Amino acid sequence: QFLTKHGAKLDAVLNFVASEEIIIDRLSGRRVCSKCGANYHVRNIPSKKEGVCDDCGAELIQRKDDKPETIRHRLETYEKETSPLIEYYRNKGLLHDFSAEKGVTEMRIELRKFFEKAGLIK
Repeated sequence: QFLTKHGAKLDAVLNFVASEEIIIDRLSGRRVCSKCGANYHVRNIPSKKEGVCDDCGAELIQRKDDKPETIRHRLETYEKETSPLIEYYRNKGLLHDFSAEKGVTEMRIELRKFFEKAGLIK
């Protein structure tokens, strides 16, 4: 309805695929500043001093929804509720799978090539 209202059409649906292990590892490593909300990751975007925000010096915390047990539950819900959509768009020929287990630079290159080939960017 949104696309129709704005005179647009759906050209592609991107499906980022990663193992449960990778997803849990990435999400459970997130940390957020308890004061200013700045985001970090224990391995990929660490603060200069462990557990302390670089911007305001407050404590970094792990949100409840970033704990492994919560992430597993979220993944179960995602699987139940999203699988039909994945097949729907795959059957329409719009779904494009991408391995989300790659690094940021590698993913950026792959996505840029996809969008260029699809004529969505130059």
